[in-house]
Amino acid sequence: MIASTDQPNYGSVGMEEAEPPAHVKAAMDTLFLDEPSQDGTRRRIDYILAWETSKDENEEAKRAQFRKTFEKKLKRRGLVIERAEDGDFKFIKLHATYDCLFTLADQLKIKLPLRMNDTTPEPTLMSSIMSYFKWLGDMFQPPLFPEDDDEIEELAVKNSYNYYTAEYSHTRKDKFAHEALGLENFFTVAERNRLVRHILDEVVFQEEKKVVDDNGKVVEETNKMIGITRMVKMGNYTAAYPLHDGPYRLKNDDEHERWVEHKVELNPRQKLYYTWASPRAWYKIQPMDPIRRYFGEKIGLYFSWLGYYTQMLALAGVVGIAVFIIGLISMGADGPQTQACPGGNSSSMIMCPLCHSPCKFWMLEDACSSVRLNHLFDNNATVFFAIFLALWGTLFLEFWKRTQNVNAYEWDLFGFEDEQEILRPEYEEMAKQRETSWFKKNPVTDALEPFTPTSFKITRMLTSISLVLTMIAVVIAAVVGVVVYRIIIYNVGARSSSGFIKDESSSIASGTGSVLNLIFIMVFSAIYGQIAYWLTTFECPRTDTEFEDSYTVKMFVFQFVNYYSSIIYIAFFKGKDLGYPGNYTTILGARLEACDPGGCLIELTEQLAIIMIGKQFINNVQEILVPLMSEYMKKKKIREEAAAEQGLEIRRKSTFSKLVLARWEDDYSLTPQPEMNLFGEYLEMVIQFGFATLFACAFPLAPFFAFVNNVIEVRLDAFKFTGVLQRPWAQKAQDIGSWYGILDYISVLAVLFNAFIIAFTSSYIDQLVWTHTSPQTSYWEFRYATADAPLIFPDYDCEPSIVESSAHNISDAKNCSQAVGACYYLGYRNDYTAPNPYDLNQNYWHVLAARLIFVIVFEHFVFFVKSFLAYIVPDMPGEVKVQQLREQHLTRTILFGGDESEEPNGAEAHLGDQFEAMDGSMEVYEPPE
Repeated sequence: MIASTDQPNYGSVGMEEAEPPAHVKAAMDTLFLDEPSQDGTRRRIDYILAWETSKDENEEAKRAQFRKTFEKKLKRRGLVIERAEDGDFKFIKLHATYDCLFTLADQLKIKLPLRMNDTTPEPTLMSSIMSYFKWLGDMFQPPLFPEDDDEIEELAVKNSYNYYTAEYSHTRKDKFAHEALGLENFFTVAERNRLVRHILDEVVFQEEKKVVDDNGKVVEETNKMIGITRMVKMGNYTAAYPLHDGPYRLKNDDEHERWVEHKVELNPRQKLYYTWASPRAWYKIQPMDPIRRYFGEKIGLYFSWLGYYTQMLALAGVVGIAVFIIGLISMGADGPQTQACPGGNSSSMIMCPLCHSPCKFWMLEDACSSVRLNHLFDNNATVFFAIFLALWGTLFLEFWKRTQNVNAYEWDLFGFEDEQEILRPEYEEMAKQRETSWFKKNPVTDALEPFTPTSFKITRMLTSISLVLTMIAVVIAAVVGVVVYRIIIYNVGARSSSGFIKDESSSIASGTGSVLNLIFIMVFSAIYGQIAYWLTTFECPRTDTEFEDSYTVKMFVFQFVNYYSSIIYIAFFKGKDLGYPGNYTTILGARLEACDPGGCLIELTEQLAIIMIGKQFINNVQEILVPLMSEYMKKKKIREEAAAEQGLEIRRKSTFSKLVLARWEDDYSLTPQPEMNLFGEYLEMVIQFGFATLFACAFPLAPFFAFVNNVIEVRLDAFKFTGVLQRPWAQKAQDIGSWYGILDYISVLAVLFNAFIIAFTSSYIDQLVWTHTSPQTSYWEFRYATADAPLIFPDYDCEPSIVESSAHNISDAKNCSQAVGACYYLGYRNDYTAPNPYDLNQNYWHVLAARLIFVIVFEHFVFFVKSFLAYIVPDMPGEVKVQQLREQHLTRTILFGGDESEEPNGAEAHLGDQFEAMDGSMEVYEPPE
């Protein structure tokens, strides 16, 4: 804890040259160890380990022994340790010496700066066109900070991200650009905490041991335990995290513009907040290089993908709004919707009761509003929109592949999974615990490497599959339960004495069923997340990438069923196989749900809107409010202890303002990073992508709502990573992993889903066949058949609208079936007066043939165009290929005997001299046991 102070706020207007007050300077000093190196150089804190003292003395002694063993081995690995205490809160500050960093870089074949990038991209047609609109693009560009401005040569030279890289080797250490950059820039902050994290994950803090007595009985047995993750889960430490670069906000936010103008006064975290995470920056393009530098390439790729996806949604949203407006305009046009409304030639048709008594006969015009509303989303424009969105999905994926490859080159990610990614410590330990047959020679390097036999993989894979299928069966059972609930509620509501409940029974059943389904979705998601993680750990994947891919596939398969099953029911099953008068299909004595006269599309839209918007709202609340509450409580506890130590009586909030937490204390109060911190973010967006594409024809506004949500989501996620969560260790990733394959899978399914929804759920094909075969009759007479009311529905009553209608000579609503004579029901069947009453008629076969032809033509056409677009869009821009070849040439030339004039250092100083100058007091590094 830093001493309290009452000094004024630094950075007030008019204080351009003011020195920071003591408490601000002291807070910044806490980014470094107290003890400098032998030459006086300050040593940055690379990682913090924290814990709180347990009240249980025996438990605390046991944990202390684990910590002692762990820290002893950290020192042997070359890490410098300092301690800090604040009451019950204990902290260990870790710093990696340069010897340690270079040894690890050599051991892990880390790519390090070799020579400055001298390639000037040639202008392309697109860049030439965009140059004319530079003034427009500047409005959306974030402020450029000096370290990112390649025009400032003295700063560009010190930016390691402007350099070609190569795998580091001690034998060629003089070829690398450590002299030109300086050691403090040669290893970036992200690279430092990544390498320190590797050490933390490797350290063994308990060896495997088995003690046997004279009788051969095992009296004591301990398993091997490894890594910081296990230490935190056991409670030996409560947190492990790199430090943020100071506070994320200025003390006086009103001076935002002044601080942005004088950018050098901001720390990297503040730069990200004010140019990216702040609500004021909502319309700005994301500063991808600063994001990648601060959080690492893996998080950088996520935000790059999210930003690109949001931009593409803008186009789909505009087209969706246009389709919605077309539907709105055409609601009053001549067609089935006007025939069914008052004054239409079919409005007086008497319809059969929709459920058992006391449901009543009703007139078609009673459903006028439902028919018109359904037309809003069920019209000719929706076919175009379904085709458009299928092609949009292909363009999105193909152009993202290009963007991803550009990022992979510029961020030095090509070949990461094959060449640089290390094995998971758990995987290595499992191999070491087995016989030597669990090691085999790498055919490329000829070195012994751990591996898992096929029999081992199959056994564990089958276990995972069986549990996943069990959970899917539970979800399907829940969906069936919701369907039964809807049927019961609908039938109960239809018999209600309340006129409102009776009239709205279908909407009540559908709406409450949707809410109930949303609750099931959120509960099952939380439960299955834990099960899927345990199953993936049980499988013991080889690398972190394989672990995440396996976990991702399990979770997506489950969530696909979890989120989409109820929607699929409405889209493909509801209103089908209802039977016919006198032979209705029933469940528990109740008739199956029927669609409204206009069709099921409006209900599908309602279900999509409730689940999609409700899920996004709940997720946003969970992501921001819960961590903020946790931070408030933890920080309050730390400040209360600090105030008590300094003798400050806490009577008002101003007491807290006098206390300045050290950086490690302030960060400790933040919410820890989830173990797979990006999985939930990707899953949320991929499920949203499915909502927008799989059911595009049912809800053309879905891309627009997704776009609006994502504009907010980008800034919420930015704020969460910048201001709410502890800083993550900077992970690398070559791409977005298995999410790309899942998105591609969804885009293919979207073609089939939309084809079948248009053909079998919407009324598009029905109206098309009616127009060409029976234009002389009304659409409703074509679509509906007649039933013998007195025979099938005796003693049923009529709705008052029938009695009030001048089209019918019915004076009494009670027991009116004799007066009605015939009623209409949905189905392509013969009228009850035909020779074969209630049998399927010729129109049924015409419509069925048209539906099948439409599905075949639609999917063949769309798949052909999708394949053509995927073929003509290259995966990588030509200029990036040139730069990649240039880098490969330079690497070979410099490392393997090229022109000495290409020596990047420009000096003959030996690397070891710099080591001695920077880390003269460091401990000797020993390789891992």
